[in-house]
Amino acid sequence: MAKEHILQDSDLTAPERERVEAALMPEERVLWVGRPSPKGSPWSGVILLIWALIVPGTVVWVFLLNNITPGPDSYLFLAFVLLFTVFPLGSALIRIMKHRLSRYSFYVLTEGRALAFHRSLWGKPVLKSWASEDIIRLEEYSDGSGSLVFEIRVRRTKHGEVEETEGLVDIPNISPVKEMVQPFLQKKEEGAEEEEAPLSPRERLRTSIILSVFVVIGLVLSGTAVYCGVRTVHQVKTYTETEATVIGKEWRTHSTEHGSRREWHTRYQYEVDGHTYQGTLDTSETPKPFKRGASLPILYNPAAPEESIGNQFFELWGVVLIPGVIGLVFLLVGVFALRSHLKGGRSGAKEACQETAEPV
Repeated sequence: MAKEHILQDSDLTAPERERVEAALMPEERVLWVGRPSPKGSPWSGVILLIWALIVPGTVVWVFLLNNITPGPDSYLFLAFVLLFTVFPLGSALIRIMKHRLSRYSFYVLTEGRALAFHRSLWGKPVLKSWASEDIIRLEEYSDGSGSLVFEIRVRRTKHGEVEETEGLVDIPNISPVKEMVQPFLQKKEEGAEEEEAPLSPRERLRTSIILSVFVVIGLVLSGTAVYCGVRTVHQVKTYTETEATVIGKEWRTHSTEHGSRREWHTRYQYEVDGHTYQGTLDTSETPKPFKRGASLPILYNPAAPEESIGNQFFELWGVVLIPGVIGLVFLLVGVFALRSHLKGGRSGAKEACQETAEPV
């Protein structure tokens, strides 16, 4: 029988062929058998995993290099560094597990059905089946691979709607499968409305550049936050704590693009080895703790006593938190949006090439 011939010639193992035989109906003819080939390389997951280990490792190395004793401020900085570790670590594990599980997945296409055999994370066999006429669309990519989409679910998140597709996805060579499902696709096209025209190459390039700028901005801000964090940790370790005396304060107005911003400009003085030094502190906080003559905790550089900073949380860690949070948002939005845009552009570019090609 053709069914047995195709199954025997496939690369399925004996247990996998038994799963197919058990799932097929009597006299159901098998047309095609194949395995998925997930996009992306498993090495990208390994690279992300290395990055997730390098970031905390570098921070620990800086702590050990400067003989920093863990304290409240140090723990806050370490907690912030974890934000740059969790994302690449989670992404790396997802990529690695996806490639690992794909080795146990395979597809079967019959005259009337499409079957997807998977294995769950815990090793349990999973079977999904769709009628051939229920196909929604065929996605064909520039490298010759493609997917047969049978289900589309829209998941709402706080950032908008996310489309999740299901079916025979990431087929390495879509051409033979395309010929088999072409009659069903033609019926879909006859009853479907005219789809929106894909973006032109210039529009796709412009969008890619804009999203790449988001990624670059996120990397720059994140790198700035890490640099400022290392510098602040060094200051907390090497600077000496003392009490300064407030000698004056005044409101100062700073002009910005969005109007004016008022800050308290506080002047203070402190003594080191019998010498008096002065410093300033700009803050938008309530002026109550900074009344004239009040005590103000500061940190000064023993090697250069004229250098000092306020020993308040936001004074120390504001330059880390603000660019770090903004950079992380830019980086996440840019990476996910750019990945989605490039993935969607592959099928559009393939269709555009087929439409413009003329037979000789």
